[in-house]
Parts: sequence; structure tokens; C-alpha cells
Amino acid sequence: MRDKTMADSMLLDPSTLRKFRQVASTYSSYPIADRFVEAFDAPTLEQWIAAGKAFGLHHGCALAIRFPSAMRALFEGTLDERASNNHSWYLHHLEKEIRMVGSLIANHVVIENMHWSGSAGTLSDVGQASLLDVLRDNFEFSRHGAHSADINPFNAALSDLSMLRQAGVTRVEICTQDLALFPADKVHWAERQIKTAKLVTVAREVGMVSIGADLIVGAAGQSTIAFMDALETLLACTPDRVTLRECRLTTENSLAQHQSARFEMLIAGAQSLADAGYTCIGIDHFVRLGDSLAVAQRLGRLTRLPHGYSPSPCDTVFALGPGAIGVNGPTYYQNHRTADDYCSSLDQGRLPIMRGLQLTPDDLARRTIIHSLSTNLFVDIAVIETVHHLDFHAYFAVELLELAQFEAAGLLCLRDSMITVRNHGYLVLGAICAVFDGYNRQARLRAPYLVKP
Repeated sequence: MRDKTMADSMLLDPSTLRKFRQVASTYSSYPIADRFVEAFDAPTLEQWIAAGKAFGLHHGCALAIRFPSAMRALFEGTLDERASNNHSWYLHHLEKEIRMVGSLIANHVVIENMHWSGSAGTLSDVGQASLLDVLRDNFEFSRHGAHSADINPFNAALSDLSMLRQAGVTRVEICTQDLALFPADKVHWAERQIKTAKLVTVAREVGMVSIGADLIVGAAGQSTIAFMDALETLLACTPDRVTLRECRLTTENSLAQHQSARFEMLIAGAQSLADAGYTCIGIDHFVRLGDSLAVAQRLGRLTRLPHGYSPSPCDTVFALGPGAIGVNGPTYYQNHRTADDYCSSLDQGRLPIMRGLQLTPDDLARRTIIHSLSTNLFVDIAVIETVHHLDFHAYFAVELLELAQFEAAGLLCLRDSMITVRNHGYLVLGAICAVFDGYNRQARLRAPYLVKP
């Protein structure tokens, strides 16, 4: 039986939440993609891949395949065939990219995991079969590997889940990539939430072993009662994971108007999830104790990747598809997001790299800290000092002063050897991580009136 004290400890005063919670990055990468630079191009990535092969750096490898969305705003293309559910134009270029990346690694690595995002479920049977054949021809997959996929409830069909399961997908996330891009009205969100619940049920029926779903928080016209009804409907389907996903309103007036209700929903939602047996494993991300991500967290193996949480460590992510983000050694890179740029690069025989970044020693230390906070919910100071060769208390003196405010509010615990997020601090985890965001700090110093605290 779940410890009632743990559930009760999720309670948080709304004024505390208002003071500390901010619309911060989820830190799926650090630095975030907006910090990447165009000077990091295809030849740069090829050099890093070659270096990894030479020194045996590629282990725990994954593929992150991003499919174009049927919605124009998500895949910055045009309202023509490229923005429709007809992916025939896209699969030709994706298969070309797969062959190019496959030739660069040349069987030097084994793919442990593969993740499909975007509108993966809208592929035809023929298109999916062709894609899988090309992937198997160009990459060596582990026999014990795991496949996962994101499903967009706005355009997914129930039959898509069965198709994905037949392709080997065992973990599915029913989520929306960017809520600011969609109409915000209560009827729209209510219908979307009902469909999400149906998708969870069908995913269980077709044999998915780990099912996640997001719950919209703060949509226009959404009341706390409507939010709790939606949560009750979702929990009745027993998803393994629930993400509380805030609807990002576009104007300051709208933000201020809905802030109080949104905070009330967040607190009530987190409390209900705790009471239902879910535990926090990351920024606004709650899972059942038996889920593979919860098990991985207890074993210290939970990993934060650009495409989401992974139950196994992964040092290299090969990005495929428009807008996909990859990891190679101490670098990040992102493919072109527009249809024309993505296809044009491949037609000219170049990898479709839009931008990237080679991380500095400072970046690497901060990434380790941020990712430890957003997966382990603690930072082992001695480990950081050993791995990154620094005096933590001297190097991060300013950050520790800022964290003292969180400690005074009962949100975390600061010790000489450890920083630990308390249960009260789960809903402000993004803000705690942001304390160690060096780029955000520099931006505040340069133009404090442009950057919110």
C-alpha cells in the first residue's frame, strides 16, 4: 500500500508555486536547441561520427526518427502534399538519409533503442514495411532493444496503434508536441482528452507494455472541475505515465488571467496522481512504480534524451527526419525543419543538418547537473567534482545562493555532499534546473528587462 504521508507531501501552497514556478524548458537537451549554431554543419557531424568509430565512443546507441506532422505549424512546410498525411514524398528522402547515416557508421554500432515521433501512426502499411526494411538493411539492431513512439491525439486513428505494435513498438506516448500551435477552446480540448483516454485503452488492448499520456493544464475556458474530470477519466484507463502539460497562452493578459486557476489545477493534479500511486520522475512527469522508467530511476539508469526519457543509458542518438535532434559525443545537432531545406540537402548528397553545438566543459558540467535533477531528483556533488574536475561550491557559488531560496521554502535540501529535491519541489523542478542554465543566466545579465526571472 502506498505511504499516505508521501501522497500528503505533494501538497504545495499556491503562493509558493506562484513565486517559484516559471514556464521553463523541460531540458530534454542542455543547452536547449535554440542555442545551437549554424556553424555546426554536416561535415562537422561526419567528423564526430568518424572520431567515435576510431575511439570506440559509440555505445548505447539509439535512433530518433521524426515524422512530419499533418499540421503545417508543427512541420514548417507548405499547405500542399508535404503538409498532408500522404508521406510518400517524405519516405523517399528519409530512406535516403537512413542510407547515408548507415554508411557513415558502417556496422560499428548496435542500435539499442528506436523512437518514432511526429505523425508516426499515419504511415500506410506499405510505407511502414518499406521503412522497416531500409532500417534493418542499414543498421544492426540489438535483439533486446526497445522501440517507442509518440502518438498525436489530434490526428491519430485507433488503428494506428495496432500498426505500430506490429512494427515492434512496445512503449507509446500519447502527447502533443507544442500546445501553443493549436486552437484553444474548451470543446476542442474536451474532445481531445476523451480521445486520449480511448487511445490509452486501445494501446493496452494491442499489447503496449508501457503507455504514457499527457493531461492538458490551463487551456482557455478550462475550469479546475473540468480538469479533474479529465484526470479521473484518464486514470480510469490506468496509463503507466502521466505528464501534466501546460497550455502556453500567447498573451500576458491571458497568462495572468489563467495563472491562478492553472496553479490550482497543477496542485490538485499532482496530489491526485500521488494518491493514485504515481511518483514523480522528472519535470511534470509522473509514473506508476512498476513502469520501466520508475524502475530505471530506482536503479540510477534513467536517461534524459532529446526525444524523451529512456529506461537505459544512451550516449549516442542518430537523428533522422525533419527537425530531429541527435547526440554524438559532446555535441548536439538538429536536422532542417522545413520540407524544402530538408529535401534539398539530401538531393544534393548532404546530411540535412540545420544547426548544432559542440559543448564546452562548462556546458557538460551543467548538463550533468540538470539531467541528474530532472531524472534522479538529486545531485551528488562529489560525483560532479570527480567527473568534471571542479570545486562545486566555488564554481557554482552563485547558483547555490539562488537554491537557498528554494530550500527556505521547503522545496529542496542543500547539504555539503548532496542537493535533493523534496516532494514539495516536484512542481517547480523546471525552475530548479533553470538555476544551473548558464545561457539563461547570461541572457538575464545582458538584458534583464527581456528575460523573466
